[in-house]
Amino acid sequence: MNDYQSPRVNAARLPNFVGRTVRLPCKVLSQQPGSAVVEACDGGQVDIRMKENEQLVGTFVEIIGLVVDESSVKFVFGLNLDSDKELGKLYHPCVSVRL
Repeated sequence: MNDYQSPRVNAARLPNFVGRTVRLPCKVLSQQPGSAVVEACDGGQVDIRMKENEQLVGTFVEIIGLVVDESSVKFVFGLNLDSDKELGKLYHPCVSVRL
């Protein structure tokens, strides 16, 4: 079995994964060189740290990255998702918050 894991998370679960690689399904709200603000499937906003030449393509994306702190992720890779689907319906069964 492969030891590499990148769990799918939402904004509320980020604090539990600081220093780890995760997958964050989200909607791109805004971006500028070196950063972006996205909305996770639970409605929370997350700051994405990127290199100056990197850019998120599409309205809905899944970001694979390293959790820097409770509200920031360092971008490693991004997947463009079908923007015709509602993010909550697309990922709600996969991401749940357990308190």
